[in-house]
Amino acid sequence: MTSQTSNNTRRKKQSRLARTLPPETLLEIARLVQISQRRQSRDLSPFEATIGKLVSEAFAATPVRSGRRLPKDQWESIAAQADAAGFVLKEHIEGKWKFVLASWNQKHSRRPDGMITTFSGALKSDALRCGVLRTFYRAKNNYIMICSEKCPVVSSGQVS
Repeated sequence: MTSQTSNNTRRKKQSRLARTLPPETLLEIARLVQISQRRQSRDLSPFEATIGKLVSEAFAATPVRSGRRLPKDQWESIAAQADAAGFVLKEHIEGKWKFVLASWNQKHSRRPDGMITTFSGALKSDALRCGVLRTFYRAKNNYIMICSEKCPVVSSGQVS
């Protein structure tokens, strides 16, 4: 019976705390807890370390007045380096883009130049460009988030 009473007391305190704090603060607390758990629970994959560093360096070299957008030739250079490093597109593209890639390759499998197997090829395709950019951005964000204490990334986004 005492454990039941202590659980009820704990619930009342938690709900009282939730009523006193604004919802934005509660969401911020939840986000910070989630980030700290992610930092503790995983390390960077070789893909995230390599591509995240390349994209972070490219953004650090981009002038602020350009709206922090990278030109198309820089994205193509990063994709070419990902291909040269031996990263396989279908292993690293995420979410619905994996399905888009599979259906594209299934439809275009009979043509010799129809299948997309590289990051450079996917970046040239209108159907997969957004998915490749999202994968690169996610690698950059994970690189910055996980390596912020260990890696040479300064919190302002510049790489030393």
